[in-house]
Amino acid sequence: MIDLRDEYVTRFGAIEGIKTAEARDQMLDLAEIERLGAKRSPLVAVTCVSAPVNEDRDTELVLECRWVAVVAAIAGDARRESQESRGDVAHLLAQRVIRELLRGDPFEAALSRADEVELANLSTTAVARKGYSLWGIAWRQDAGLDDTTTGTLEDLLRIHTNFDTTGDGTPETSDQVSYA
Repeated sequence: MIDLRDEYVTRFGAIEGIKTAEARDQMLDLAEIERLGAKRSPLVAVTCVSAPVNEDRDTELVLECRWVAVVAAIAGDARRESQESRGDVAHLLAQRVIRELLRGDPFEAALSRADEVELANLSTTAVARKGYSLWGIAWRQDAGLDDTTTGTLEDLLRIHTNFDTTGDGTPETSDQVSYA
């Protein structure tokens, strides 16, 4: 699932007109847009909002991933793109994301083509007062979760730490804690 998300970020970031593309751990809201700042717009942020197990195959579990990408634009983006409004820019970029999902090359980490694609205007009065326009794209696309992904996380169950007890930069004591 993470590989697929990273493919989205790379592919959407290459869309003409997108200045910033990144993965998010949460939905992109007004506070997060303000934190990212206008210097990075127009931007697209991608997150997985749910991933129920759809099918259990012999070699892998199939996750029915539900994705959301939010496109944000400001008034300066409209001037650069010769559009009437920041909303026009965000909407046009969202359409380009949809085109990439439905007509672009298949995503290597996906087990299916994107479907159930929806486009929605997420702008509110509060968003507009801050100078932004938001358009969201939601879709479903299956990804595999195979047994090899658990090995990476097992390393997090052991922590090995060196301690500098003298202050000279040379570790004198070490400890290893297992959480298994």
